[in-house]
Amino acid sequence: MIPIRTIGLVASAALLFSAAAHAQSPTPTPDADPYLWLEEVGSERALDWVKQWNGLTTSQLDKLPGIQQTTSAIREVVDSRERIPFVEKQGKYLYNFWKDADHPRGVLRRTTLERYKADVPQWEVVLDIDRLARDEKENWVWHGMECLKPHAERCLFSLTRGGGDAHVVREFDTHSLGFVPEGFYLPEAKSDVNWVSRDRLLVATDFGPGSLTSSGYPRIVKEWKRGTPLQSAKLVFEGEQADISVSGYSDHYPGYNREFVLRYTSFFTNELYFRHAGKLVRLDKPNGATAFTFKDQLLLRLRADWKLGDRQYQQGSLLSIGFSSFMAGKRNFTVLYQPDATRSLQSVATTRNAILLTELVNVRSQVQELRMQKGKWEQRTVATPAFANVSISSLDYLDSDQYLVVLNDFLTPTSLHLGQVGSDERHQLKSQPAFFDASGLKVEQHFARPKTARGFRTSSSCARTSSTTATIRRCCTAMADSRYR
Repeated sequence: MIPIRTIGLVASAALLFSAAAHAQSPTPTPDADPYLWLEEVGSERALDWVKQWNGLTTSQLDKLPGIQQTTSAIREVVDSRERIPFVEKQGKYLYNFWKDADHPRGVLRRTTLERYKADVPQWEVVLDIDRLARDEKENWVWHGMECLKPHAERCLFSLTRGGGDAHVVREFDTHSLGFVPEGFYLPEAKSDVNWVSRDRLLVATDFGPGSLTSSGYPRIVKEWKRGTPLQSAKLVFEGEQADISVSGYSDHYPGYNREFVLRYTSFFTNELYFRHAGKLVRLDKPNGATAFTFKDQLLLRLRADWKLGDRQYQQGSLLSIGFSSFMAGKRNFTVLYQPDATRSLQSVATTRNAILLTELVNVRSQVQELRMQKGKWEQRTVATPAFANVSISSLDYLDSDQYLVVLNDFLTPTSLHLGQVGSDERHQLKSQPAFFDASGLKVEQHFARPKTARGFRTSSSCARTSSTTATIRRCCTAMADSRYR
């Protein structure tokens, strides 16, 4: 168990850095940024600056009482083999990226679902980043993978030098467990690349001078075919330099396999284009709304209120409509979710035949399951522990109605479960060990209406013993409630 004083040590370090920075840093002028040279994160000057600050911070932390004990406790947790090895399904395998004392850079490994259910799964090593870095004499850091649906026989692995945003993309064969000779390869850049088919990619990368936004991300999307040079890739879309970024992708739903271009004009606004028959058609949606597909449906998640004719759709709502109907000009949306004073939508996950909504109801997690039955949406509430924080992700959204559920609350260690659409039963796959004795403790939720904060209701959940003097509290977000006005 990590001592509570760890929080104080972290805070002390933050205050130390902040105070020293204010004391020693010159005041920036409107004409120049005196720290612009720090943008060159790999330069010798920048690295020396980091080493100096690390040395100063470490020297101060070493003087704090209990620092060695705290450091050892943190390292024990970070390197613990009892951590949950979270997975993502690609093809028939579950993939996990694992770091520990023996693999500080990490190892990509895989197993089957049945083997994963065992207390100690048998893993097959796919790529050892420590060994790769040694063999290639590169400072490789894992940056993720994008696999070809549905069988994942090929993947695009992203590797960064030192952990920056810019990364190298290399094609990997998951049968032979090796990089593909003469396969798809992108040099180091802030790229976004996605499969359309085995021999086609939609690529947004640094294509040369003028191809990046002012934020340093790609503003051009091209279609790249296997066996051809990147320079000959076909232009699909070109954004503006003032944009944040652009990217292209395919949704891979069998029978649809639609291609899209996503343009972020700011952090909170975007445009979505449907690529059909070689042409791009912009979707007529609010720029603040997030749009995505589910089989034959288009879903819109609203960031702001949307008035459409005589209908008013509320901020935070989730709307559904047939994709073909929408593109034909119809706007007969079905409201799948609408928040109120005590409810808000947190996340959306999809399986082969269902949409799973995780919401907060009076700051407690609740899950709604939606399925299309005979042309109409049917909804049911999935049973979950009363005070658990719930996180859901699909196992294989193209081929399975199973999904992964992460549960944690004030008294119970984090656990990973396998859920099934249409059922409240869950199979526990993994659990972290308990770090304290929770016997004699219980969780309660209370509501209060402060006299000095009229119009607000405060919800507080706490774990407590029967003794009023021994209470562990964690206060939750205050929520406006029109019923109390």
